[in-house]
Amino acid sequence: MIGQSPLLFGIYASQIFILNKEIDFPSLPVKNGLSLTKKSLLALGLTALLSFAGSYYYLTNTATFNGADDLILEDKHMTQQSFDTKPSKETEVTEQTHDTPVHQTEKVNDLYLKPESNELFMTTDSGTTWHHVPLELDWLRGGDYTLTTGTVPVGYWMDKSFDISPDFSWFIFSPDNVAAYMLTSNDNGNSWQKNRIDDHLDNFRYRKATFFANGSGIAIFSTDGGMSAENISIYSTADQGKNWTKLDGTTISQPIQNASYLSQATGFIATRTKLYYTTNYGRSFNEALINIPKGYVADALDIFQPPNEITEVSANILEAKFNLLKTEDIDINVMFSCLFQSVDGGETWTFKKQIARIKNED
Repeated sequence: MIGQSPLLFGIYASQIFILNKEIDFPSLPVKNGLSLTKKSLLALGLTALLSFAGSYYYLTNTATFNGADDLILEDKHMTQQSFDTKPSKETEVTEQTHDTPVHQTEKVNDLYLKPESNELFMTTDSGTTWHHVPLELDWLRGGDYTLTTGTVPVGYWMDKSFDISPDFSWFIFSPDNVAAYMLTSNDNGNSWQKNRIDDHLDNFRYRKATFFANGSGIAIFSTDGGMSAENISIYSTADQGKNWTKLDGTTISQPIQNASYLSQATGFIATRTKLYYTTNYGRSFNEALINIPKGYVADALDIFQPPNEITEVSANILEAKFNLLKTEDIDINVMFSCLFQSVDGGETWTFKKQIARIKNED
């Protein structure tokens, strides 16, 4: 015999009973050519079918979490008109609460802050379509969001604290000004994954990530080291930011202004007037020698400002643009961007030419 017991959400448990002797059942009356036994079986089959349909609907319309840090948000869920406006404490991401913006941008890949709701949206087609970035504005600006010029204004962003592209977008953020995370998407913002970098980066200031062609990357953070010094923490990833490993860090006597990495092993950190380099994954940093020619000084402006990067133009030659102040001739007290080269891996730098005048924004 087969029996069923109701469980939850329209699901039933089936039971089979085996009889050890034959039982004669009385004949059941027949009505309209169909026995009551057959009617019961049809009713049971219909009930089972409806129960299966209800179970399928419930399971396919329930959010799925893969661990504490992974959240998949389907785009169809993010464009509905009725949303839970409260951030989820468990996942620390937000849901869209207002309509998608209608806004064109000059950049193909761009981030837009919607002023009515302070919601973040990304585009990879100059604003033809927008996708919601499930982060609070304050999380993206988490920690001490300042440079030497002061607090970065709302609507402006620290260089390389996020990046947007159709195949790989990422955002460094902190929901509590303590832990650092990276939000990533590999499908043009249709789904997102939250990845932990470090639980203890209290009130970090400078932040930057660099990814390389093979999916590896570097993230660098600075925190207060006391007496104007900063502690530098460096992290590496081999899988586009899904998992992070802390490398050796260092302490710099002045606040850092920019960092530039050529690989996970080789990188540079700049303060207002000095440049430091590592070739051993950050286990040690040494001060680079910048040979400044006569007629220039390096103490009028941050010598190596974002978005400047150190580039490898050949196997043995590195190039960088450093900012210098002219101290003589007709251009006295005028700042210029100047091209320098290094042929020893960044240990020493030689002046090549003056490139362009730097406009005074004041």
